[in-house]
Amino acid sequence: NNTATEQPEQKENTAPKITVAQLSTTKDYVCEMDIDRDEMIADTFLYEGKIYPFCDPGCKEEFKKDPQSFLSKNLE
Repeated sequence: NNTATEQPEQKENTAPKITVAQLSTTKDYVCEMDIDRDEMIADTFLYEGKIYPFCDPGCKEEFKKDPQSFLSKNLE
């Protein structure tokens, strides 16, 4: 009988909970939504030293498949 509490595993390349002020951009590169309030950040992804926000985990998963294709849109 193990009573130890397991800690949730931190996913690789997932940034900790952050605010809009800490983001590298305020645009979801997948759906192109503006993320202008902290509560709009559903997930983040650290890529090449920058933190990218996403409106939902599905957009993050699409971005992870091929970040360069989304970054080439140059939405900033």
